[in-house]
Amino acid sequence: PAPAPAVEEPKEEAKVVEAAPAAAAAATKLPGAPPASRKGTIFKQGHMVKNWKNRFFVLEGGILAYYESSSPRPPYGINKKGEISLVGCTVSVDKSIVTISSSQSANDKGHKELVLDIKYPNERQEWMESISEHITYYTK
Repeated sequence: PAPAPAVEEPKEEAKVVEAAPAAAAAATKLPGAPPASRKGTIFKQGHMVKNWKNRFFVLEGGILAYYESSSPRPPYGINKKGEISLVGCTVSVDKSIVTISSSQSANDKGHKELVLDIKYPNERQEWMESISEHITYYTK
């Protein structure tokens, strides 16, 4: 009789554990390197009519730009609605509301302010950290 075919035992698969995006970026960021870009949808308060609009934001190179919707290719947004240079800006948070203000006085024509509503604490914290990194890096 022919020997019975060998039966292979199923092998245990190796598990790949991925770090959280912010932790992974921080672990791989080189000292002195520009901060990472960030993209996402956030509610923004209108500056004339104080209603809330859902906008797609792109944070890159010290500029926070916002669009009507997202795009898979650069500049990653469709129908740009505005932007703010983060050089010299301040950022503050009160509950879910994040306010970004340019350094000029509120009475100056050049003063800009973005009021954002970021409901989820983890997402709000990640945006705050990213914005603060861009302010620090590009204001020096």
